[in-house]
Amino acid sequence: MHMMRRSAPASLLAVLLLVLAGSCLPGPVRAARALAASGASSSGGSSGEDLSDTLAVIVLLTDTNFKGSDRIAMLRASIRLAAAHLAPATPYRHYVFTLREGLQQLREGLAGLLPGTGRRSGSSSSSSERSSSSGRGSSSGGGGSAGRVEVEEVAQLRVMEVPRHTWELPEAADDSSLWRGHWNRGYRLMGDWRLSSMCRIARELGHRYVLQFDDDSYIVGKVPSNLVADFDAGGYSLGAQRLFVDSPLVTWGLPELARFFLLTQQLQPPTSLWAHCDPPDLTGLHSALLGGGGGADGGKEVELKGVRSLPGLPLRGGWDRQVLNGNCVLIALDWWFSPMVQRFVHLCRSSGAAAAYRWNEQSVLGMANHLFLPPERLANLSSAVPYVHKLARRYKEALRLGGLEPEEEEAGEGAGEGEGAGEEGEEG
Repeated sequence: MHMMRRSAPASLLAVLLLVLAGSCLPGPVRAARALAASGASSSGGSSGEDLSDTLAVIVLLTDTNFKGSDRIAMLRASIRLAAAHLAPATPYRHYVFTLREGLQQLREGLAGLLPGTGRRSGSSSSSSERSSSSGRGSSSGGGGSAGRVEVEEVAQLRVMEVPRHTWELPEAADDSSLWRGHWNRGYRLMGDWRLSSMCRIARELGHRYVLQFDDDSYIVGKVPSNLVADFDAGGYSLGAQRLFVDSPLVTWGLPELARFFLLTQQLQPPTSLWAHCDPPDLTGLHSALLGGGGGADGGKEVELKGVRSLPGLPLRGGWDRQVLNGNCVLIALDWWFSPMVQRFVHLCRSSGAAAAYRWNEQSVLGMANHLFLPPERLANLSSAVPYVHKLARRYKEALRLGGLEPEEEEAGEGAGEGEGAGEEGEEG
């Protein structure tokens, strides 16, 4: 009895120290460990599962009416196409992250696909009921009843909460008066969350690879081989569907920050970096007001009028602004969490410019690709993953391209489906 009384305070002290140690962890780490411990899934994901060879497909959806479109309907199409074509060759887990206040709406919107949610009810495209159908749903003409297509639960699907303390901009980016461009706070937060928390959470859940996806990213054909095994065998660190040249505004200042990083870290980048600079050396790693081919940056150039009077400001040349389109990027987490890559990412975020100029993860990844990867370690996903994006409201077209039927054939289908295409280069 005496021994028990003496040991009790020691046990309490040990528990207290463990709690204090946990509270000192960085926010994203605390969030990831909590998610990993609980499974954090609306469909009861198990903890202790070995997901090291399972691809994490991660979608962030916090605005279900972004650009006036039914994002949940788009997301349902994206999820169904991934289930049809990514599996079974590539084991994967499909995570959809949203804020706490959006969890119920998202779970209801994904009913029938999300394990354990049953069928959807109602008649709208975002909450339609379904009846069994062995072929294309058909309507009986003007005002007739709509055809329904039965869908199956997607065992890989999980709905996850974005931990509130990870949904914050760095202090240097939090003053909206310094923001450039039309993008709202949520859009800038999306890019920052992808840089700060997405990969960290995936790693804590046990994954080694992340496929960053949009709600309107569609796999429209069979993926013939295991993407995780292919990346392991090929030694790839990044994979992209598309490379393109972004505008001066959304990369403004990034090459200068990269130059600072090279100098202060005394880093020798891959020689391929200089092929993206004009002139092809350190002096060519800079921003320039005019786009490639001498064209100005359209209406967005007005956002840079404050620097035009600076003496010696380059108008042409510089970094070519080649970035990886952010709607379909595969990231090897061993590379992402390598010390130099993390130092560069932290520098970009803490500068404030990653959010203020909407570099987001798209431009930062583009520069990281040039700073840290020889070309042979960047995989071309277009040859491995049949894929379409930027169909705007035409998600039914994506389903048909992928050999699937829309869940509901509405009267007057097609009206307005061509409207609202996203801007070039935006993750959407």
